[in-house]
Amino acid sequence: MIKKALIFCLILCVVHTIITGYYAPTWSTAQHQEHSNFIKAEKYIHQVGSNRFDNVIIGSSLSARIVMENLPENFHNLSFLGGSIHDGLEIIKNTSNNPKRIFIETNNLFVDENEKFVSSLLNPVLCFAKTHLTIFRSENQPIGIFGNYRYVDAIFGRTLTFYRALMKNILPYKMSKSAKTKLKNKSKTIDFMFQQRLEHYSNLPDESIIRKFTTLLSEDVSIIEQRNIQVIFFEMPVSPNLSGLKKPIEIRDIINKHFVKNQFIPQPDCKDYKTTDGTHLSRESAITYAKYFKEYFFANILFEDNKALLKTHFRKI
Repeated sequence: MIKKALIFCLILCVVHTIITGYYAPTWSTAQHQEHSNFIKAEKYIHQVGSNRFDNVIIGSSLSARIVMENLPENFHNLSFLGGSIHDGLEIIKNTSNNPKRIFIETNNLFVDENEKFVSSLLNPVLCFAKTHLTIFRSENQPIGIFGNYRYVDAIFGRTLTFYRALMKNILPYKMSKSAKTKLKNKSKTIDFMFQQRLEHYSNLPDESIIRKFTTLLSEDVSIIEQRNIQVIFFEMPVSPNLSGLKKPIEIRDIINKHFVKNQFIPQPDCKDYKTTDGTHLSRESAITYAKYFKEYFFANILFEDNKALLKTHFRKI
């Protein structure tokens, strides 16, 4: 009985490996925030052949909201929810994949690396298994594949929206006491979170902490550039009430002083963007920023690269 169960389990594993190896899910299979971070990281670490990413975005939960569908296919987002830019930098440094460019978010410069997350990703035994057997990758967990099927979610969501719209036209709408209470509590939570952000952005960390992270970033950038990877910085838009406070100004000064040779995608006018809590963009604004990022990339960064190539070419002639 045990032997039959083991054989059956082995057959299932082989079938699952073959299916996920040739027909990877095209919908989100993330089950929670940390799982989503693992999927993102593994897609970069275990990329092969034509799946190479030439451009990699590194950041915190702010840039994790960039809508990647609005960027070219050779872009990958290594910004992690609840994470730090140093998580992405460690992954870049400790893998052999060499993108042409990395884009580093500057909003949350003074946040430590999540060592447990990074060490788990870079574990040599797990890396070997996930590289050669797709069944071990986070995105291929069966519960994620069958539990987050995008068309089911889409159909359910559209049906619910249609039903609510129909009921709103047929019946007079009256907000219940519980709905009013939820709305009020949600508003209070947003206000509380914004006050926290306001305090966070208004105060600078100790000088020793500023030096520590400035040195760490300088060392990481130097190591990465030695591999002929171009490093570009960018600043995500936040609430206009936060963008001019002490911490953002200090970070801009650090970038301007210590990374003079690196290109910088400037923060767009924050008045044109909406946030959910003062720092994280709403879905619509995240789409708007992705378009701004793409336009700046083509008009400035790619244009400058092509100019340099042309100069080199004509020198040889």
